[in-house]
Amino acid sequence: MKHKSPDSEHQTTPRAGSVRGGKSSQRAPDPLAGRRYSTGAAMRGTGDGDGGGLDAGPVTPADNLQEAATSLHERHGARIRASGAAVGIPETAAAAVILTESQSLARADSRMPVRFEPYAFFQETGRWLVDTHKDQDAEYAAFQNACAVDPDAALRSLRMGAAQVAGREAEAAGFDGPQAMFTRLSESADAQLDALFTLVGNDAALQQALAGEKWQDVASLRAGPGYGAVGYDSALESWAEAYGRAATRAAAPAHGGEDDEDAEDADKPRRKRPRSRKS
Repeated sequence: MKHKSPDSEHQTTPRAGSVRGGKSSQRAPDPLAGRRYSTGAAMRGTGDGDGGGLDAGPVTPADNLQEAATSLHERHGARIRASGAAVGIPETAAAAVILTESQSLARADSRMPVRFEPYAFFQETGRWLVDTHKDQDAEYAAFQNACAVDPDAALRSLRMGAAQVAGREAEAAGFDGPQAMFTRLSESADAQLDALFTLVGNDAALQQALAGEKWQDVASLRAGPGYGAVGYDSALESWAEAYGRAATRAAAPAHGGEDDEDAEDADKPRRKRPRSRKS
């Protein structure tokens, strides 16, 4: 079901080849490219905030990778599991995309996290606008500058929400256009997650790559041929493993009270009772 925009001014029909995941004439990426870079490079973040409703703060494998994965599972695990099953992908694969995308964002507040893509805007308009990706203030400022030039192209060049669905993917994500998607995704983290799963359900190549946890294919579809420059495939794999551990721990039966004491006593070696002497 498509979501209608309250402002039809920015709605357009997507241009041919604009949605990622389609056929491309570009050469297939080097299968080892992503391994040449640090996994942590794909997980950079700055500032504080709740990331539009998901996990907050910078994340690196050395400090709180597992903490972030556990937090996502605790807060959104049920939705991710059910939505993933509905489109035929593992919960861990969906979480890997969400965590890789959201943790690579420069964030500073509770607004919906966005990332303005100058090259995408250049492809749309022939105009190049500088974007430092310093923080969310810089991202929104670049987006507003682009809107002053071409509002629709600006929206189509914006990646939105925790899973970073691009404005040019709005129709595949179930919306009438990028303005409708921007409005809806600004409302909640749940809407941001739903957009990702709708996109996966409408993109056979992405669905198959995620279903098989083929990280290099997923990385190429989501980040393009240059995915190795940020270690996107390595990041996906690391996040999937961390989220899988979080899910396993959450599913493990909890023990407490007398059961723990009984189990502890059972592990202790039994002392032999001294034999009574016959009189």
